[in-house]
Amino acid sequence: MGLSNGESQKTVFLKLKGMRQEDAYPFLTKNIKKDDKWTTEGEWKSISGQLKSLKFDLQTSEKYGDKEFLSLEIVDDAIYKIDISLSSALGRSIVNTLAGAKKIDQIELSFYTQERDGKKYKRAATRLNGEKQSTWALSIDEQRALTTEIKDPDTGDVIKRKYDKLLSKLKELCKPECNVSAQPTVSLEAAASELDQHMNTSYASAESKVDLEEEEDDLPF
Repeated sequence: MGLSNGESQKTVFLKLKGMRQEDAYPFLTKNIKKDDKWTTEGEWKSISGQLKSLKFDLQTSEKYGDKEFLSLEIVDDAIYKIDISLSSALGRSIVNTLAGAKKIDQIELSFYTQERDGKKYKRAATRLNGEKQSTWALSIDEQRALTTEIKDPDTGDVIKRKYDKLLSKLKELCKPECNVSAQPTVSLEAAASELDQHMNTSYASAESKVDLEEEEDDLPF
């Protein structure tokens, strides 16, 4: 049932925050315009509704370079648009779950923190079509096999992991049939026009478009 507070708008643009190591937990917040400037408002730990569309979006800035996102449109009392970075295990886990489904009607995303070895890892539980537990397309072992480890030549310790092959495979598999019967009470044409205007004004730079607080947790799963 959407963001659960009951507000209804034509299109609601969401941002995922709380992804830094020092943050207690990840959460969604609204991108809203005040006094001709874009800011954020509110805090939600979950979102649900009918999945209207999904796509992969490469965003580029001179300062931060290329960054790839999963872009979702979820329909409930409004059209909710959310971009989730694929540089974290949280984003890759969501794509892995979406890739494991042939058809998606309902989707629920819940965000939480998992602590291990003194570190906080930001996670997302993805449930599809009312299932209590959805399945991944790729197992942990399959994900590891597609992850490139860069090791210190002297100690042999892993100093970095690259996920290019893993993301390429997940995107190849992630082609579910999205719900096309959702009937929101607002005009999709008007929403699309509003979305284009929002993209052209508030997303002129990567600093305003993406949550640059998010950090890569460097895990293969």
